[in-house]
Amino acid sequence: MNRTKPTKKDEELIARRLLATQQQVDRLRKAHNIPLEHFFNLDEKSLRLFCTYLRTLDYKGRKDVALESKLKEDKFNLSLSVIWLGSGKMDIFVQWHNTNKETRLKKGEVDWTEHNGIWFAETASKMTQKAYYVEVVQQFVRQHRDTETLKVFLDDCCPGHGGLLLDKALMQEGIHRVRIGKSCTSLNQVADQAHTNQTLERLALEAIHDRVNKSILEGIPYTSFKSMTEDCRDAVGEILSQIVKKWNNDEKLKEGVRKTFRKCYGPDTSELKQFSKIKEKLDLAKRNGWEPLDDSFGSDPSYEFECINCGHRSKDKKADLKHGLECWNFRDNLQAPKLSPNDIKALESAGLTERIQKLRPERLDLNNPSYGLLFSVETPEDESTGRRILGVLFDRNRAFGINTGKELEGYWWHDCKLTY
Repeated sequence: MNRTKPTKKDEELIARRLLATQQQVDRLRKAHNIPLEHFFNLDEKSLRLFCTYLRTLDYKGRKDVALESKLKEDKFNLSLSVIWLGSGKMDIFVQWHNTNKETRLKKGEVDWTEHNGIWFAETASKMTQKAYYVEVVQQFVRQHRDTETLKVFLDDCCPGHGGLLLDKALMQEGIHRVRIGKSCTSLNQVADQAHTNQTLERLALEAIHDRVNKSILEGIPYTSFKSMTEDCRDAVGEILSQIVKKWNNDEKLKEGVRKTFRKCYGPDTSELKQFSKIKEKLDLAKRNGWEPLDDSFGSDPSYEFECINCGHRSKDKKADLKHGLECWNFRDNLQAPKLSPNDIKALESAGLTERIQKLRPERLDLNNPSYGLLFSVETPEDESTGRRILGVLFDRNRAFGINTGKELEGYWWHDCKLTY
């Protein structure tokens, strides 16, 4: 692959973006006394899981080795969301979409199912989009809130991660978001480092080898898949669950992740000596007196149009009008925090699920993790009087006012202050 040498302008931009990320991390750690163990990072990864076991006896890189045509044409790709925790653990979610146009979900809709301990998100596209990215991250937080302390979330600046909706959604649960600058992920994103990325691929290879060997020993033909059927999801869930369990039970692998977090986001540059490329860029910015630059989508200081409601910055008036459809204060979906498994058990033990069920004729579906979430909502008009509506969610966007005795109508959360 041909690579061009970065220009001086590129070097400056990368150094300034690295500096911005490092300063945000340092500021949060000092202001809130947050250790790196409470950080977590998400990145997408494409994996041709059922082709990873192919090997030849020729030298590496040979292009003309004969393979069975069926194996050569098997291009079934998994779209994974891989989450790395500062504690050293990891988790994997799978995103997929239905190719049947009649049953395919609409943009923004997400249907979650669990297969052998791995969560699958059916969406309108298997590529990450802003329309459902918030829900993917919220689902991860929900699954791990009972066992992990989550305070700082880091992700890159790809288009599907853009905007400030996730910032606002995570702040509801006391989690801060830090963006990793464009062209900087190879340097300071945990998910893109050798220990995490390459080791994950090695474990996937070992898991497939085990699956192939088991099928041979049992005399069962090895099965690969070309579409995300339920059988395929069960098989993929079994393989990925094996990888996650192996990683989270191996102290050496977990220590490698903790070390990678220290390399990427150490409290000062002296702790970054092991990662000389980051230190080199930060020293370059310091010598030249360059200011930190956060030019991620929605935060670029060079954009003059700023939303008075949520602070989102737009390049021009046209982009500002488009943002109005995605503004946090006037969002299409509530994006409420999701109850963790322990929260749901607490509701059941207290008998609240039965009481909530009586409020509405619909059955209380605990597969929807927003059911039963209590909240108070205050409109701008009520702020001076201190009046508030106390309510409970019984659907993704539907709620019942406990002190009003009525269902809240329309986009009842628009331009309101909510406390959960």
